[in-house]
Amino acid sequence: MASHSRFTDEIWCTPAPGASQIPVRTINELRNEIFRPGHQEQFQQCLHTAEEMKSKDLYEKYSPSFRDKNKQFIFKYINEIKHYSPSPDRYLLITRWKPFLPDILPDNITPQSTKIKFQADVFNYEPSGDNQTVEWYLNFANHDLFAYYSGPLLAQDELQVLECVELAALREYFVQTINTVGSSTVGSDKNTHKTVPTPSKIIFLSFFFCLYSFLI
Repeated sequence: MASHSRFTDEIWCTPAPGASQIPVRTINELRNEIFRPGHQEQFQQCLHTAEEMKSKDLYEKYSPSFRDKNKQFIFKYINEIKHYSPSPDRYLLITRWKPFLPDILPDNITPQSTKIKFQADVFNYEPSGDNQTVEWYLNFANHDLFAYYSGPLLAQDELQVLECVELAALREYFVQTINTVGSSTVGSDKNTHKTVPTPSKIIFLSFFFCLYSFLI
């Protein structure tokens, strides 16, 4: 069954989503195109779903809808003064993955030697001081991606939208269409029925490369 989100800032019951109004490539077409040669089997098994679309199509058909007056001013400035429009050859790729530890590791590191520690705390962004440790921080403010982009909030989600306004169009796409990716970064384990992470990535492909990664 396709997944989607109906949660918005203040409206808890939105119209039922419908079919996409833009061309969308899905996992069956993309599976063999987005992996490094020689490591396809592992990644193919862990890729849950994927969708790719033209950023310009997304921006025009699922136009952002800001409610906050300050964000409306910025959006108006971007579009009416600067005449912003995504490049017609720019693509957006959304992927959702099953959690896994890649086999692509330095020789001195193995899955058995890697320890993962989850720490519930404020984000102080201070390095551990240990060259054997890598810190990772959540880079989204809510488990429902970009749900609050339209309102006055200005947390990580909302800042990312202002930096790359196509993400607001992507939120509208999530809400308005029946799609295979969905906006929620958590789901239910079919065995335990407990809430578990469902990592996803959003990648913009153009002459430059811009990656937004949403992982737990």
